[in-house]
Amino acid sequence: MNVEKLVEIYYAVNEFLIKFMPYMEKQLLTNSKRKPTRTCSLTLSEIMTVLIAFHVIGFRNFKSYYIHLQQFHSSKFGKLVS
Repeated sequence: MNVEKLVEIYYAVNEFLIKFMPYMEKQLLTNSKRKPTRTCSLTLSEIMTVLIAFHVIGFRNFKSYYIHLQQFHSSKFGKLVS
C-alpha cells in the first residue's frame, strides 16, 4: 500500500472521529472509580488506520501485518508499539 493511500485513509478516519467522538463521549459512563493508568502511544485515528489498512491489504494474520508495518512503515506512524 502506498503512502498516499495511507494518508487518505488516515484523513477520512480522523474526520469521522472528530464528528463522532463528542457523541460517543456523551454515551460513556461517568462514575468510574478506576481510571486508566497508561496513555496510548498512538492516536485513535492511527489505530483505526492500521486496522483498516490490514483489511484492505489482505494479510492472513495481524501479527504478520504488524511486523511488516514495523519494518517498512514505522516512520509514518509515530510510536508503534513493539
